[in-house]
Amino acid sequence: MCKTLCRTGSKALLSSLSGFQRRLQLEITTSVAHALTEIRPLNPNSWQHPKMPKSKRNRIYTLSQTRKKGREAKSGLLQEVRDCVDKYSHIFVYSVENMRNSKLKEVRTQWRSSRWFYGRNRVLATALGRSEAEEYREGLSSLAKLLRGNVGLFFTNQPRGDVISWFQSYSEQDHARAGFLATDDVVIQEGPLDKFPHSMEPHLRSLGLPTSLKKGVVYVTDEYTVCREGDTLTPEQARLLKLLDWKMAEFKISFQAVWSQDGTLQLLDGQPGDLRKELESS
Repeated sequence: MCKTLCRTGSKALLSSLSGFQRRLQLEITTSVAHALTEIRPLNPNSWQHPKMPKSKRNRIYTLSQTRKKGREAKSGLLQEVRDCVDKYSHIFVYSVENMRNSKLKEVRTQWRSSRWFYGRNRVLATALGRSEAEEYREGLSSLAKLLRGNVGLFFTNQPRGDVISWFQSYSEQDHARAGFLATDDVVIQEGPLDKFPHSMEPHLRSLGLPTSLKKGVVYVTDEYTVCREGDTLTPEQARLLKLLDWKMAEFKISFQAVWSQDGTLQLLDGQPGDLRKELESS
């Protein structure tokens, strides 16, 4: 009797365990199927394999988004110059020594009643006239021959003598740039440089200045020659002179010639003799 009950109980236990295992296996299979469905689309045709990264060797880079000025812009500039010839009484050919855009902007502000043109010499010369047959006004073809190199045109109604005297007396000092010929001997003596904070010491040392920090103060450990008169400044020397606020360059506007409405052309002082002979022969 007892043996029969034990056998019956063990069979019931085994059957219950096998049912539990089947339910557990079914739940695991269902969860795995759901996970695969979320990761991979149901449509096998829509599955995409990972792609290789694009090569950067043959990539085309656009360096400029601006378009070239075409014939319309040149025609507009040509007409604008000729309108200024009719409007203003004097035309000066000028050149700039040690060009600084900020300085030139200040001068143009002071002479706002006048008109400035700089660059595009071929278009300016065409507007004035390259020959006597093409010149817009009498004598302008001779003025057009002076448009060589870094020069420009200055139109004004102010008296010619007042314009020349003002620009002869005008000049502005500025810091020299790399490639400039030094005009002075610059020597830094041994000792402290109180004008610089301690954070500037590594930068000064990278420019060639022998420096060190002593109690938080920049100190020049030995006498140092920044440049000699006549030396061509290197980028390091130019930056060091700017930090020292040593100005060698002089911004100045010089006039080469002036044309007036009566057709006369006057070469101003300082022009080479061969240029005078060339204009006289023409």
